[in-house]
Amino acid sequence: MPQNAFSRSPEPEAHAATDAATVVEGVSSELIEHAGTVSHAAERWAREAVSSVPEVLSTLVILAAATFGYRLASRGIAAMVQRTHLDESVGVTLRTFLRWVTVVLVLAAVAARWGVLENFWAAIVGAVTLVAIGFFAVWSVLSNVLCSLILLANRPFRVGDEIELPPDPIRGRVLAVNLTHTTLLDGEGATFQVPNNLFFQRVFKRHPRGGSGRRAAAAAAADPAAAAADPAGEPPADV
Repeated sequence: MPQNAFSRSPEPEAHAATDAATVVEGVSSELIEHAGTVSHAAERWAREAVSSVPEVLSTLVILAAATFGYRLASRGIAAMVQRTHLDESVGVTLRTFLRWVTVVLVLAAVAARWGVLENFWAAIVGAVTLVAIGFFAVWSVLSNVLCSLILLANRPFRVGDEIELPPDPIRGRVLAVNLTHTTLLDGEGATFQVPNNLFFQRVFKRHPRGGSGRRAAAAAAADPAAAAADPAGEPPADV
């Protein structure tokens, strides 16, 4: 029987089906490969996350312990200042120093726990080395800090006292003593800062709070008649 001229050969359709199957198979293999890669990456990330759990917990414990220790020590400093009747500036300076020490220790401990540094003592040695190097670079600032600690320990003057540093016209009432300078208030209401190391280089005069009242009381006790004649404590005028 003769073949119809308009009938189509099944070979092109078979080739098209084969090509489509090949494309589908290739896409499927790529998807499977990508899925395997994603699965391996997720599995690796999960293992890393699980392995870092001890470090995370240790970091949280370090932060909690440091916070608790700082608050406890800060309350102890406040109680000591109140019990010994120290100036409030002493407590502020001690708490500032304690806060910086706590921050340095926490950073060193966390870095050592995460393996950034070999061990904790290496961190301490590194910090001390950096301090020693910076000591010469910022000697002026460090000298003021050291002098402030000595001033707070020896207390040659207190907040509220009036001091002057002759021969310069530096005179005023002490408002605060911090780690680098002492703030004074002069008679005109202006404030200015005096570096703390200047008190160890110059002779300064101190006028305690209520000093004029105590002098007037002492004069009245020594000469009651003069005190009765001049209650204001001024010397009698010449007649």
